[in-house]
Amino acid sequence: MMEYAIFKEVVKEQILEHLPEEFKGCTVDVHEVSKVNQVLDGLTVLKPSHHSAPTVYINHLYEDYVSGKSIQECLVHCADMIADAYKELEALLPRVEESEMKENVIMTLVNKEQNKEMLENIPHRDFQDLVVVYRWVVDISKEGIASTIVNNHLMERAGMTEQDLFQLAVENTKRLLPPRLDSMLDVLMEDVPKELVDTALAELDMESLNETPELAMYVLSNSVRVNGAVSMLYEDNLHKLAQKLGSDLYILPSSVHESILVSTRMGDPHSLAQMVQDINMSQVELSDRLSNNVYYYDKDLRKVTLATNSPNKRLDGKIAEPPMVYETEKKR
Repeated sequence: MMEYAIFKEVVKEQILEHLPEEFKGCTVDVHEVSKVNQVLDGLTVLKPSHHSAPTVYINHLYEDYVSGKSIQECLVHCADMIADAYKELEALLPRVEESEMKENVIMTLVNKEQNKEMLENIPHRDFQDLVVVYRWVVDISKEGIASTIVNNHLMERAGMTEQDLFQLAVENTKRLLPPRLDSMLDVLMEDVPKELVDTALAELDMESLNETPELAMYVLSNSVRVNGAVSMLYEDNLHKLAQKLGSDLYILPSSVHESILVSTRMGDPHSLAQMVQDINMSQVELSDRLSNNVYYYDKDLRKVTLATNSPNKRLDGKIAEPPMVYETEKKR
């Protein structure tokens, strides 16, 4: 089995041989790309008539290779992804006008410590141990969201500042991706046949659950459940739920896509934070992890603050800062 460094070179050298004739004479490049929570090796095949090209991540191809696919199967899959991405790009280009960015820039949340390198090149603002970053939405459909992150160059080219982006994104995000609050039970039942839902509800002691709000869990996201954790910045839903439960709230960041809200009567925030960290490391993809901390919503102050301060601020299991080394003189 090839090591990753060799696999990367083979893909770079042979990818043109597996692409259609229209890609002959294209420029192939491999470069590091700062993505949310990680840095990946991006492969681009640039056509002479284009100023930009889709990116395929070699790291993901190598995962397929390690899982049992041959190098030829990986190259064919890579070529198919590039060809399909060019078709999608050419379909979207007529709709991509810089003048439209003001109407379509939204905000998302990412982890501050984990994304230091990426944040050097993009406008952002702090929020607790997280940061608000901006994305330019090109298309929203039932298949998902087509968007690109707003970097410093794009912001300057559009003649805007970070403050401009924030003011626009606050309004656009709420309009394009309205915040959505659901009970955990409703979310779990979404994809379950109605007959099974009726049976399950009949067996649940709903009266008991209603009398013990500390047992209730709610999911805060947005209308498409993509990058919905930023909905915690809109505190209307938080306040309504806190009023309903008659208590302040803990916010558990289950991923960049959603948060779980519970009454502060649910338990100790440090125990909840440990649960969040355990789930992050065992069940959530690195690219989807948001934080190992738990947040506190004060219904009287109507404000979100940190409830915990986890020493494990990175999300990939690495130590954020090296341990301090003490030097001492030997006694003579």
